[in-house]
Amino acid sequence: MANETKGKVALVDLDLQFGDIGVLLNLDHSQGITDLIENIDHMGPGVHPGNHGGWALRIKVLLAPISPELADLVTVDHVRRIFGELRKMSTTSSSTAAPTWARSTSRCSITPTRVVVTSLSIPAIKNTKLALKIFDSLSISPDRVVLLLNKSDAHSEFNKESVEANLRFPIAGQIPNDPKLVINSINREIRL
Repeated sequence: MANETKGKVALVDLDLQFGDIGVLLNLDHSQGITDLIENIDHMGPGVHPGNHGGWALRIKVLLAPISPELADLVTVDHVRRIFGELRKMSTTSSSTAAPTWARSTSRCSITPTRVVVTSLSIPAIKNTKLALKIFDSLSISPDRVVLLLNKSDAHSEFNKESVEANLRFPIAGQIPNDPKLVINSINREIRL
């Protein structure tokens, strides 16, 4: 997203119990969102959401808590405040969320752009359709939703066109099914 938009992107891992963004991006996971909420009243220069990455890279990452039991410390109000700060600093904010957290955060109109990743399976398409209906019921404009198709070239009875027809929503991008490339990229020793 940072490369495509040439803007600043914030990525927040809201899978609060088992978030893997830090592992997938090979980031130091000694701090997470719960460290930020301890200082939430002092957010601003020096204490701001997403201390991983750097604006030189045009991306900031805010990781899930370092331990699953800390997930309960993060409230919807905390998430609203964090995204409010991120909106001031970035052009696009994206979040990943576990299904239970997604339900509670869907009530907050906190991200300028919502990125929804789906795949070529009936459960994924069903859940995507439900997410799009929730966004519509919350008056979140379709132009604020970006739909990506993961494993788009996997052997399946479905394809991009059939998913778009079923969802009545355009797919903005496709992520190929390349397990070897994915595993190699996860296992690389490159840090943001």
